Amino acid sequence: MIINLFLPNPFLCCKDFSERTQIIKTLFFSKKITVSITLILVCLGHWSSAQQNHYFNDNARWVYQTEKSYEPGQIFMYSCLYENTISGDTIIEGIQYKKLYKRFIHNNTTKPHFPHQGSKTISYQKIGPAFLRYDAAENKVFSRENVNSSEVAIYNFDATVGDTIALSTEYFNGNKVLRIDTISLLGNHYRLYVLDTSYIPVRNGITSGVGGLNGLNYKQPLFGEPQPTIPPALQIGVPKDLVFQGQNRR
Repeated sequence: MIINLFLPNPFLCCKDFSERTQIIKTLFFSKKITVSITLILVCLGHWSSAQQNHYFNDNARWVYQTEKSYEPGQIFMYSCLYENTISGDTIIEGIQYKKLYKRFIHNNTTKPHFPHQGSKTISYQKIGPAFLRYDAAENKVFSRENVNSSEVAIYNFDATVGDTIALSTEYFNGNKVLRIDTISLLGNHYRLYVLDTSYIPVRNGITSGVGGLNGLNYKQPLFGEPQPTIPPALQIGVPKDLVFQGQNRR
């Protein structure tokens, strides 16, 4: 069993914690059960019937945790807590970007058979900054892995059926928009760009103004039906390098 806990997509902001709403998703994948708990922070105070998106506010963050289950006879166990954080601005080639920082807490546990003593090691990792920006004129989100890399469009909120989305996941290779649905979330309507029609509910897609169902740019897929909420009693941890594919913008 792999449990992923997510705090907000940094594409959305809230004035304070009381305005945040959590959406929890439970999924079943292949022969293993994967429980994914997704907590997306959304801004209620500033939303009317017309959707308003607030991108990349400082200190916006996306926290998630992966726990690999303990199988009979298994000696080694691994879990990871990691976080995307938006912090600060910079100018690259005359264009303003938000800085994206990533932190990891890796936990490796050894549980040998009795009477041998087990052990646990914890390691820390920091990556960044990578760079993100939202282009209001194009309604797209662009990313750079570093100051020397080319800019890539990772989200296109004006995509149409047949367009290619510049994201990849570990289990879903297709990144072409196959269908566009309208979904209701907290009394507002959003476009869901469906990238995989093989399953119900949708397992891979992008929600307008929110982002990918599989995380910001992480290749571990998250999908499933919304479930009752739970308190976000989470530590702060960190994610992997940007994972996307597609043509460079320049």
